[in-house]
Amino acid sequence: MSGTINLARGWPSKESMRLVAPFLKRWSSDSLEQASKCGTGAETLLNYGAACPLMEKTFSSCLRDFMLRHGWGSSSIISAFNLVLTPGGSYGIDLCVRQSIADLGKRQIALVESPTYYLVEPILKDHNLEPFPIETDEHGIIPSALENTLNELNQKEKTVQLLYTIPNHQNPTSSVLLPNRRKEIVELSNKHDFYIVADEVYQCLSFDGYVAPESIATLGERVFSVNSFSKILSPGIRLGWIASKNKLTVSDGVHQSGGDICGFTAAIVQVGLENGEMDQILARTQQDLGERSSLLYNALSKALGDNE
Repeated sequence: MSGTINLARGWPSKESMRLVAPFLKRWSSDSLEQASKCGTGAETLLNYGAACPLMEKTFSSCLRDFMLRHGWGSSSIISAFNLVLTPGGSYGIDLCVRQSIADLGKRQIALVESPTYYLVEPILKDHNLEPFPIETDEHGIIPSALENTLNELNQKEKTVQLLYTIPNHQNPTSSVLLPNRRKEIVELSNKHDFYIVADEVYQCLSFDGYVAPESIATLGERVFSVNSFSKILSPGIRLGWIASKNKLTVSDGVHQSGGDICGFTAAIVQVGLENGEMDQILARTQQDLGERSSLLYNALSKALGDNE
């Protein structure tokens, strides 16, 4: 319907994507110009295992610096993370589910927050996993509810593969999982032998001075942090990454055959990571989100009444 704003979709605004376009044009133009000057530059950018021909630093090094600047964790932990490129967050979730099956064996249940991101359930069902809701409140998953559910499922001989969670700025509730709860949930994953797939695509999208907790993946080896540039740059570039203390091995064969996934796109984006323009884009995105949040809150308060 014309004039309707669909709040179910986590899409960037048309205006934000328009403003990003000139940056992507310049980054790609600079890289392709270097590739066109000499065979070495062309081979670097356009061959298997593509990399940026404009700099000696690797993409992973630039990405780790970005993660450090924007709150994923300490330098020592980020340096120890295993990073795997993906063509976006959804593909990252799928890879993590596959890894959990490879490591733990095929099980029956995938625990999810109630409510949760509405398009994750088809991904879980692709692997014949039954989504099972966990009670939440304004601070995210309730650890006692999670433990009760795990005990009940165990009594029914139902096996748990993983917990899918959105720890920061949860979709659709916007809750942020409290730090003490994160620790309890990771402890439960160790006790009950399941993996945690943390959808952290909103990790650095706080605004109005709020600082979100560090990635839940900093707390243990059973956690995979799924990330994406879709909310910062645009969904169309299809570039994301998984960060974990654990090793993600289910895509090793693909990497050996075809080189790094999304290598060309990563090489283009690396220009913005290194020259500081990605930080400028992120700051503008955070400001835009803050303004839109205020507009929405004020409009709803006016229409429905402010009950605070």
